[in-house]
Amino acid sequence: MATPQVTSGRGYRAPVAGLTLVLVLAPVLFTGLLLVRRGGPELIRVADDATQLAAASLAAVCATVRASCCRGRRRGAWSALAGGLACWALGQALWTYYELIADRQTPFPSLADAGYLMLPVGALAALWLYPTGPHNAHARIRLLLDGVTAATSLFVISWTTALGAVAHTPADSRFGFVVSLAYPVADLGLCTVTLLVLSRAQVRGRAPLLLLGTGLLAMAVADSGFAYLTAVGRYHSGSLIDAGWVSAFCLLALAAVAERDTGAAARGSDDLHVHSITLLPYLPLFVAAAVVAGQWAVGGHVGRVEQVAVVVLFALVLLRQATTLWENQRLTVTVAARDRELRHLAFHDPLTGLANRALFTDRLDHAIELHRRELRPLAVLLLDLDDFKHVNDSLGHPVGDELLIRVAERLRASLRAVDTVARLGGDEFAVLIEGGDIDPRLVADRVQASLEMPFDVGVESLRMQASIGLATDSPELRELTAIDLLRYADLAMYQAKNAGKHSLAVYQPTGSYTAEGVAASQS
Repeated sequence: MATPQVTSGRGYRAPVAGLTLVLVLAPVLFTGLLLVRRGGPELIRVADDATQLAAASLAAVCATVRASCCRGRRRGAWSALAGGLACWALGQALWTYYELIADRQTPFPSLADAGYLMLPVGALAALWLYPTGPHNAHARIRLLLDGVTAATSLFVISWTTALGAVAHTPADSRFGFVVSLAYPVADLGLCTVTLLVLSRAQVRGRAPLLLLGTGLLAMAVADSGFAYLTAVGRYHSGSLIDAGWVSAFCLLALAAVAERDTGAAARGSDDLHVHSITLLPYLPLFVAAAVVAGQWAVGGHVGRVEQVAVVVLFALVLLRQATTLWENQRLTVTVAARDRELRHLAFHDPLTGLANRALFTDRLDHAIELHRRELRPLAVLLLDLDDFKHVNDSLGHPVGDELLIRVAERLRASLRAVDTVARLGGDEFAVLIEGGDIDPRLVADRVQASLEMPFDVGVESLRMQASIGLATDSPELRELTAIDLLRYADLAMYQAKNAGKHSLAVYQPTGSYTAEGVAASQS
């Protein structure tokens, strides 16, 4: 059965636009109601409980619908979040029952707290499952350090605001004390994972993930505020902190509405993501430093817990920077190696490893410049393998390629280290001879002699000969260029082929050629 396309058509876009408008306006109107407080405490309490229950239920429904439209890890992520939201809505329904129907104060702890605390569990599972792109081993190390740094920073912030007050407040029971601490502790983990996921998110799907992360952060702030107000005995239904929950649920519902399970790559620049979002794990660090510095500046007591946390943060930052420096150094070495490899590939023949035409022409230009300034002799040999096409046609191109590799090895072995041998293409090779301490004809003879022995290629034993053209410098060629010298050597090589192959032809400035057989040239 084909899946219906729910992302097109006016019939779909109109309800989505209306739902988006409701989700945007609801937190604003609810916050205004809590600030104005018109209608008396009873009406505020009814509106507060009902709005929170409706917002949580709507967010759960939106997440469930989104999960049904997604596949793979996205479906698992939205299903986990939908489960957490449904549990929170059940907890709120129980809270509403105690306050509005049973007309008595909600006990603490109660089953409502169990429902509330299931949301961080579902949200953590959702963030863990949500696809944010691949990470290598080094990225996972950075992620771990960033996570510990963010968690420690958030701990400092929470300890000086909510967690410390909860920990130092006497509780009626040990279980109640544990439940009280569970809210801010769960929020620490939730905020940490949220920051890490947002900092590592790819461009694709960033908008829903930003809404999701912002909603979970708002939820964490509301939970911490609730734990603090409960610990000091100042929480009541209709507190302004309740606006944080409503805002969080509306943001989570908007994330579900904005999510699209498409495989198309998003348009945009990854560079913007790299520079703007990877600093998110360090935002709590700056806030924690400001909180501790502010507490110290006003003469407040900076306890041992904060002192130890600051030392740990300092060590984590140093370790993170050391890791970054080490990775940058490794990356520099890798880039340099790749640069050398690219340069080699750009100037060398990939089959034989010899210089290619570009490198040979460059070195020939340099040799010609030295010839003009210092009258340093130079010569170019251009050789073409005789009947090489027959090898390709009869034995196949793999055998022909292997033969070319063997020929290149013979050429290297027969030449001096100062000479340059190149493969210009196909079965055509060139040799640049610099310096006047050797006769270019003797070099050509040595090249021919290196090809005399049979080539063992696989099960084949092949004999190969070459026709060679030689072009040298002379007073008549003072204004010669690399292209000219190669052309002269090429003309001489074709003259050698026309003379019966397996021979050497020397280009003369007058345009004539001196053709020499191998035996004659050796004599």
